[in-house]
This record gives sequence, structure tokens and C-alpha cells, in this order.
Amino acid sequence: MKLLYTIFLFCCCLTTSISFAEITVNKPWRIVISIDQIPYSFVDVLGKPKGLLVDYWQSSILQRDWYGKSTSRLLFTEQELHYLDSHPKITFSEINWQPLSIIQQGEFSGLMNSYLEIITEKTGIEFEYVAASSWPEVLTLFADKKIDMIPGVSDYMNNKLEGLVSEEYAKFNLVIVTDATGNYIDDMKDFDGDVLAIPRGFTSYDYIKSNYPQLRIIATKSVAQALNLVATGKADGFVGHLAVAVNQIENYFPKLKIVGVLDYHFSHRMLVQRDSALLHSILNKVFLNIELQQHQQIRQRWFQRKISTAVDDRIIYQLMFTFTVILLLLYIFFKKLSRANVMAAAANDSLMLSNKALAEQKSSFETLFDDSPDGLLIFQDMKFINCNNAVISMLQADSKSQVLNSHLLAISPLTQPDGENSELRGNVLFRCCLADGQAKFEWMLQTFAGKALMVDVVMNKIRIRGRSAIHISWRDIGDKKRLQQQIAKRNARLEKTNKELEQSLADLQTAQQQLIEVEKFASLGGLVAGIAHEINTPVGIGLTGITYLDDITRQLQKKYQQQKMSKLDFEGYLSDATEATTLIYNNLERTAQLVRSFKQISVDQSSDERRTFNLADYINEVMISLANLLRKNDACAQIKCPPNIVLNSYPGAISQIISNLIINSTIHGFTSNSGGLITIEVSLCDEEVTLIYRDNGRGIKSEHLGKIFEPFFTTNREKGGSGLGLNIIYNIITKRLAGSIKCKSELGKGVEFIIKMNVNVV
Repeated sequence: MKLLYTIFLFCCCLTTSISFAEITVNKPWRIVISIDQIPYSFVDVLGKPKGLLVDYWQSSILQRDWYGKSTSRLLFTEQELHYLDSHPKITFSEINWQPLSIIQQGEFSGLMNSYLEIITEKTGIEFEYVAASSWPEVLTLFADKKIDMIPGVSDYMNNKLEGLVSEEYAKFNLVIVTDATGNYIDDMKDFDGDVLAIPRGFTSYDYIKSNYPQLRIIATKSVAQALNLVATGKADGFVGHLAVAVNQIENYFPKLKIVGVLDYHFSHRMLVQRDSALLHSILNKVFLNIELQQHQQIRQRWFQRKISTAVDDRIIYQLMFTFTVILLLLYIFFKKLSRANVMAAAANDSLMLSNKALAEQKSSFETLFDDSPDGLLIFQDMKFINCNNAVISMLQADSKSQVLNSHLLAISPLTQPDGENSELRGNVLFRCCLADGQAKFEWMLQTFAGKALMVDVVMNKIRIRGRSAIHISWRDIGDKKRLQQQIAKRNARLEKTNKELEQSLADLQTAQQQLIEVEKFASLGGLVAGIAHEINTPVGIGLTGITYLDDITRQLQKKYQQQKMSKLDFEGYLSDATEATTLIYNNLERTAQLVRSFKQISVDQSSDERRTFNLADYINEVMISLANLLRKNDACAQIKCPPNIVLNSYPGAISQIISNLIINSTIHGFTSNSGGLITIEVSLCDEEVTLIYRDNGRGIKSEHLGKIFEPFFTTNREKGGSGLGLNIIYNIITKRLAGSIKCKSELGKGVEFIIKMNVNVV
């Protein structure tokens, strides 16, 4: 009954003006079916006749059930919204798997990209493509967490991948492909004893290996390689994705055909990292929100094809037995013929328009070719067959024929800049381009005027009248090379200067450390400034002498190069150079003497050894050594320290602290004959000694308080201040005595230092 109803619908299709499918019969019994506009009712009636790709119709059109109901808006949780805000870009990778994924010049498109664009539109997530040369490399990038997701995996690989698999957003059948002589295949068991070619790692490979282990499989690296084995007779068949198989057959393997459709569907899903549960949830919500119409539009955009497949002979016999009404066939024939005439006339008009458009495109291409600022050539059969005006100008040729009649050696030196023979290298590069499809390199040309010309060359393999040729593009990079050489020389000079600066910095850092050590001894404070002043004078004179010597040397060299140097000029140069070198030598010797004198000077230093001492007695001893300094500045000191504080600590450190504070007060705090007063109060509390130092001097400005402990900070450098006294105190207290120091001061009200030290009390 179903068969009769099917025939009835088929007749209605042929006898009415509404065509929902085009079916043409080609010998030997092949049916070509256009599936773009098949209505649901026909598919429902047909059910699932073998060989008519109804599985594909159902998967591409009748998808309301598995897509589910969509909603007009998306609702995200707070965690998902936060994730969207913190993850503006998601990295992914995929291989060139047309029409599902199309990768051209680093740009990603295809069916998968259409769904990525919907995700971006609905969530604001941006996707960044990471290039990969093969499917195993894509899986490796995901396993190493170098990408966030893979946009195209199947449910069959769910248990094989460490990640979270999304809801299904598309599905296609797996199909069987053979050469043109293949017959309809109802079951994979019909392949027993034959050889299949399938890319390793693909879902179809794993499906066949698991469900039909008895079949022999040749594992390939790509779909194109597998189909090529079938086309060349090295394999009997191929099993793969319907959309990919149709694309490959239509564009590259027209002699192959689809002979069967498997019940298994390739369910397209997206794979995200296992720790990206929020991204997984967001993707699922987006997929469930996509309208059926959107799914259909995406499929029509990327998979709108006519599919050629073998059919079951039994269906043909049933159709032949049923359609015996000759008059109906004649009626159909004449009606179709009438419609064909109309369509032919329309096609003829369309062809004329197409020819006109092609002529315009040809004219535009020739204009672009001839007027391009880059040199463009066409190379075929080991000779140039065309070139543009830029090539003629670059080679300084008299005419276009002069270029086209020239061999590669005629426009190249015998050897390239690296010493390699031009002819040998050129032949290798041409062969590589023909084999790989593209080559890019730099090349030294020689113009017809004998001038060297450095160009950047890009070669691409093309087809002209069915034969291989090479499109060559030249770009003059002479200025670029000269600039690179200048940059290299400047970089070398900069590198040399940087090394000198690094050495100078190291010397300065060494000198700084030495100055800090020297400052620990108050008696050397004046010497540091004096030595610096003394060294500055001979060094300045020496630098002036060297500059003068360099100047007169350059002048003499210029006259020598211009052949204008006289004997008098040379004698004058010798006299001036002798005086300059004598001046430089004497001043450098003076500098060396000052440095040697500075190194030989030594003073007694406080011992860095730890010992037991009475703090009050020790402070009094320090004050006795500083009594002369206080008298010279008309200042006095008051000490308030309990007599029974006995410490096991570093007396030298305490001496250094008190000495530097008093010296600092006499230099910065007290003016001449000011009658300054210094008080030192000491107290002990739980193994912590507190020393409060005060003077009634000028005080410190508020903007300077935060800088006084920095090295080399001073407001009185003209009177010998080095800026190291308080820095040394700070380092001794915080590092040697494990304590702290704070300063309080107001301008005109003196200064107060609060020092706390952790010590061992005996």
C-alpha cells in the first residue's frame, strides 16, 4: 500500500507545475536527486527506502524533535555571566574539512563557523582560531590545553576524549563511496574481502574498526588521500561523512559515487576542557535556543548539493513494473520538453550575461596585471610566457619580447649572495613550487643594464588550459636590504655601547657600595668629597685633550683622503698630537695617584664582634670621643640612661648610631654658635632597648621626612653632606640589631629619632 501511495505522489509531482524534487535516470540505473525542496509528506510516506538517502533528508529537514523547542531569549546564571565577562576570547582548532570547516589563509569559515557566529551573537564570546596541520595535532593541542575547545567532534568519540561534550547541533549520515563501477551496497558486510581507505582517528575509522573488525582498512592522513586511493584502484571503498564526501566528489573526484548510506549518524558536538563547565553550560543553552529555521538556513548555505548515488535494483524493477502507462510517460515527456525549451532560452540569456561578465572580469584582470607596481610573470614549460610593465621597468628591458625570450640565467648573476649557483637553485625552487603549490624566497636579479636588483619572490602554482604553470610576483627590496644593513650596524654599535654602559653601571654600583662602607667612618667623610673634587679636575682635562686629539686627527684624515695633506699640515699635527698626549698622560697619572692615595688611607674601625658591655658606660665613652666636635659647634649633650643595663650585643653598631646622629645634628641641625642641645634617653622593657635621640636644631621639612633614610639624600651637600649617614644608621638598626627607627620633626623645632633594638640583656 505504501509503495502504491509513493507512486501516486511521484506521478502527481511529474504532472503538476509544483516540483518538489528533480529525479533524472542515468544509465546504468543511477538516480540523481535534488533534495533542497523535498516536503515532509513525501519523506513521511517513503519511510526509509534503501538507496534514496532518506536518512539524509530526515537528518537535514525533519529535525524538530532532536533540536527541541527554542526560546526567544537566553537566561544565564550569575556564574555564567561572570564567566562571559572574564573570558572574552576562546581559542579553538580544526582542520580543513570542507564544507564543515574551511580554512583559507588563516581564516576559518564553514558550517561550524556559522554556529560559532551564532554563539558570538548570543553571548559576546569571541573565538580565535589556532592553526593545525592534522586531526591528531588538533587532539594534541586540546590534550595539552593549548586550546579551549574543538568545535567538531562526534558522540562516538565522547569516551575517547578528556573533556566535556556539548549538546548536538547538527548530524549527518556516514556514506559509502566507490568508483563509478560500484553497485548499491545494503550492508557493510558486502565489503568482506575488500579494502577500505579511511583517515586514521576519524569517527568513521573508529566506527568501522569497532563494528566490522573483519574488514581490511588502509589508514590515511586525510579524506583526500583516502578518496585518491579509491580513485586510483588501490582501495575498494571509502566510508566517511556525507557532507565531506559530497564536497570532495563534486570538486575533486567526479568519477567516484556514493553507493550506500549507513544507519549511523555523525552527531556534531563541541568539546571543551573538563575544567570549563560554565562554558559547556553556555554552549548547551545556545544550541537549545537556536530556531529550526536557523539550522535549515545554515545547512542550505553550506550543503545545497545534488547527490549522485547508486540505488537498489529492486526499487528500479518495482518502478519499471508500476510505470507501464505509456501515454502518461509521453505526456510527461512533451510537458518536460516544453518546459525545457523555456528553460533553455532562459539559460541562453543567462549564459550571454555570464559571458559578458567574464569578459569584463578578464579586462579587469588584465588591467590589474599590467598596471601592478609589483613585477608579475607567468612561467610555463621552463620559459616566461607573459609579464607586466613593472617587470620590463625593473629589468631595464627595451621591450616585453626581450624579457619573454630570456632564460633565467640572462636576468640573474652566476651566483646568489650566499654563493649558491643561480641556475641550480632556480631549478630546485621551480620544482618545489610545482610540487608544493607555493614558494617564497629572496632572489638577486641582474638587469639588462648589468645592475644588481634584490627582490622578494612569491611563486604560486596555477592551471592554464589544463596545464601547470607558475605565477611569479617580484617586489624590489633593495631599499629594505640597505635599511636592514644600517640597522644591523646600528644594533652592533648599540650593543657595544650597552656593554660599556653595563660595565659603567657595575663600576658605579661597586663605587656606591665602597662609598657606603667608607661613610661608616666619620673621619673619611671630608676625604670622599675632596678626592671626588680632585679626581674631577684631571679627568676633565684628560677628556678635553682626547676630544681635541680626535678632532685634529679627523681633520688630517679628511685632508689625506682628499689628497690635500701637506708636509706642513703633517708636522703641525705631530706637534699638536704630542702636546695633547703629554697633557692627557700627565692628568691620567695625576688621577691614578689620587686613586692610589685614597686606597691607602685607613682608619680605626669599631669592632663588629659581639660582646657584653654596660650600655650607660659605653654611651659615655662615645660622648667623650665626640666632645671636641660638640665644643666646636657650641653644643652640649645630656645622657639619661639607667646605669644597670648590661647587654650582650654589638657595641660597634651602637657607637656608629650615636656618632652618626651627633655628626648629622652638627652639620644639618645647628647653625654657627647656636648653642645646640642634644638629649639621649634610654629605657629597657622586655629584652627591648628604646633609645630616643633629640636635638633642638632647625628640624626637617615635612616633604623631606620620607626620604632621609634613602642613600645619598642630603640637603647640605655643599658643606660636605654625603647623604649616607642616616642610611647607614637605618641598615645597622634594621639588619644588625633587628630593630626599627622612626623620625619626628617640624621645621624650627628640632628632630626626634625613636630607635628600638632587640638585644640580649645580661
